[in-house]
Amino acid sequence: MWKNKWLLRIVSIISPLFSLLGVTLFNVSSATYLIILLIWAVIALINMVKLYQINGEIKNNSNKMFLKISQLKDKNDSSDDIGCLEERCLKRVEREKKLYKKRKNTLTDLISIFCIIVLLCVLRFEPINTLIKKMNDNINLTVLFSTTKQSSTNEKEEENKQSSTNEKEEENKQSSTNEKEEVVKFDLKYPKDHPKINSGELELLMYRLFYEDENNLDVKMKSEIKFWLSSKKDNFSLDIAETSSGNSAEYYSNIERKFTSKNEYHLSSDLWEEIISGRQELFKTHPNGSLAWLIANQMQTYALNYLKQTKNGDCVLYFYLESIKNTQDSLEFKMDIKSKHKRIKYLQSRYKDIAECEIINEDIQLKASKIYIAIQEVLDELHIS
Repeated sequence: MWKNKWLLRIVSIISPLFSLLGVTLFNVSSATYLIILLIWAVIALINMVKLYQINGEIKNNSNKMFLKISQLKDKNDSSDDIGCLEERCLKRVEREKKLYKKRKNTLTDLISIFCIIVLLCVLRFEPINTLIKKMNDNINLTVLFSTTKQSSTNEKEEENKQSSTNEKEEENKQSSTNEKEEVVKFDLKYPKDHPKINSGELELLMYRLFYEDENNLDVKMKSEIKFWLSSKKDNFSLDIAETSSGNSAEYYSNIERKFTSKNEYHLSSDLWEEIISGRQELFKTHPNGSLAWLIANQMQTYALNYLKQTKNGDCVLYFYLESIKNTQDSLEFKMDIKSKHKRIKYLQSRYKDIAECEIINEDIQLKASKIYIAIQEVLDELHIS
């Protein structure tokens, strides 16, 4: 049934999974990946059973044909009986030809299916995953930017489907992110040491965001930026999203409106953290680029409050890094190319803030400065201003 169609089937079924040289396949959940493998395993099993049945038919047909031939050799009856036996022998020969042909086609199908299963397993293997991502990093971005106008139109349509409230908040945040003097103010519950820093989260963020396992920052940042520019995850709608306590995205937006640059430290950071934790919970169940972007700006605001009110370099560093991490998360979602560029520049500015912050350790300042420079070199190479 599938004769001469396997090449078309492989291309039509597997190629969507291999978009961006397999990145889509690598990003699917484990459950989805196992379901894909299970489907192909069932197809393989069906063909194995079919092959077993065909082999049984061939054996049975051969035995009957051998019997007819023996009868034909020993037959001394009339020519009519001999002619009848000869006719039956010819039918058995024809059937055997058809069975061998059917077995060949089934065996070809089975081999093709096993090749697909092996290919899926190999491409999910972590070293292969890393290799293909590096290959993807070396692809010329000419095609990407030649289609920017068309893709940005489609991406804008996708963005318009999101909650209008979140879009307005995002625009307000973007217009004020670099105006430090306009930062909202609140009382810090932990002016000396924030609990998350003591739990070791700062060390994890430093290791990840200063790329301490990388030998060449220029290559790494070029790889990261190309990945962000090409990444197009779907944005989940926040219209009906709720936390486990039943709070919506609008609920946290209403709380945030209470904070302004005119506050004289009369609102507590507890309330600010409630907004952050609520949005983080919403992000886990409804991944959304605008939501991650809002969290990134909130973390930036937290860092600026520590900077203005304390001399706690670790807290300032922690919240700057959290801002960077959430900006990276936001860059993985669909948006127009100008927004991508703006967020990458925003992320770069946070490294600059760390590099210029005098209350942060000098070695850390130096690391941040190197990454800032590496990002700028990539932006210049890609003509992103």
